[in-house]
Amino acid sequence: MYGTAATGAPVTGDALDVLLALRHRDEGPALFCVHPAGGLSWCYTGLLRHLPAEVAVYGLQARGLTDPASRPASIDEMADDYVRQIRAVRPHGAYRLLGWSVGGVIAHAVAVRLRDAGEPVDLLVLLDAYPGDQWRDLPTPDESDALRALLHMAGQDESVVAGKLSTEAVLAALRRDGNALAGLGADTLSAIVTVVVDNARLMREHRHRRYDGDALFFTAARPRPEHWLDRAGWAPYLRRVTNHDLDCLHPQMMRPDALAVIGDLLARRLAARPD
Repeated sequence: MYGTAATGAPVTGDALDVLLALRHRDEGPALFCVHPAGGLSWCYTGLLRHLPAEVAVYGLQARGLTDPASRPASIDEMADDYVRQIRAVRPHGAYRLLGWSVGGVIAHAVAVRLRDAGEPVDLLVLLDAYPGDQWRDLPTPDESDALRALLHMAGQDESVVAGKLSTEAVLAALRRDGNALAGLGADTLSAIVTVVVDNARLMREHRHRRYDGDALFFTAARPRPEHWLDRAGWAPYLRRVTNHDLDCLHPQMMRPDALAVIGDLLARRLAARPD
């Protein structure tokens, strides 16, 4: 559920902006990618090489990364914010939305709002993202779970940490690995941990509305401990789901081989729907 992956994204002064231009274009088609549970959208940079050069790609990122006081109270509040961000650069559709893990839940809520505003949504892509109903009765992850998720974001696991799992120990491990996330510093890494826990809780509390449209779904199809997850759970909230299985685990969906499959299909879908 965490939506985590290794990333080599560069750290710049704008890298934590709520709306992050992964590839900016002043006009024309655009794909808006909603962050997974950790709040960063850097993981989507690997899609760029697979999508047509004329397609702008933007990431939506959690406000809590830079402003703890702006942590949203609900998925609905987050979706309202992201709709404003999206319409600031593309005032009108057609819109293309993508989300991995909890990002898919948020992207679905964004699609509902855009349709409510009378705007067309051409494409909704859910990357191994399951409705909150399927998580609702499970315990919310604690800080240790979030730290493990942070390690997964860096392509590592708990074995690289010497001693007790803590933000400081994880940061030390990332520095030893030369990972880009280490450049964020302890305060931002602590904020990511908080964002992970917040998003897990908000997803469990979220009540979906129906989006009267289709979704393109990618399933991480290798066996997983979360056997209860089932894309059929979207049936009350979507008109139709078209699925593509990927030979990977959930944390591996942003790796180059999986992104090549996702990106190739997205490129063909985007080309079929020119603005």
